[in-house]
Amino acid sequence: MSKRFRVLIFFAIIVSCPVRAEVTGTVTEYGYYNIASQPDRHRNYASTSGYVKEGGEVELVEQTARIPLEKNRLFGFKFRINGFNDKQSVQLKLVVTHPEITRPNGSKSSGYSYPVLLDVKDGIIENRSGYSLDHDYEMVEGEWVFELWYYKEKLVSQTFTTYKNAESGAGMPDPNAIPDSPAEAAGNS
Repeated sequence: MSKRFRVLIFFAIIVSCPVRAEVTGTVTEYGYYNIASQPDRHRNYASTSGYVKEGGEVELVEQTARIPLEKNRLFGFKFRINGFNDKQSVQLKLVVTHPEITRPNGSKSSGYSYPVLLDVKDGIIENRSGYSLDHDYEMVEGEWVFELWYYKEKLVSQTFTTYKNAESGAGMPDPNAIPDSPAEAAGNS
């Protein structure tokens, strides 16, 4: 086979292969939210609580990466991913790392991951992800990192820090509790 013919075949292959659009993602909103309409709750053994919530509507309360711990607090982010022009849906991988949580059965979790199938409209995915602190055992301080991956490419990442808030009382002594001793009553416990 002549060199000229091999070069022609090489260029024919390159021209016939579709060029993949650059896939990029961005966080469009983040913080903690009120639930405007209840999401559906589904069993998912991969998640720390064993459940995930999907759907429903949320309203941003405060845009912040510092999340005060409070039972039933929903925190998370909305995102936009561009570049899936030839698809109707895309499977991404959600990867979440968080402070170590001890579940009621004694098992520990410091994160989870599972596939998510997301709809694509006009080459764009617009969706959200987050976590709802529904149980006392989830009230742990520390860093939470949410990532969305497409194969080996990280498309979106958002980091939050949960902390005990004096106003919410998470981790604080009950001010109305009756002291067990005179020393506790004087504040010398």
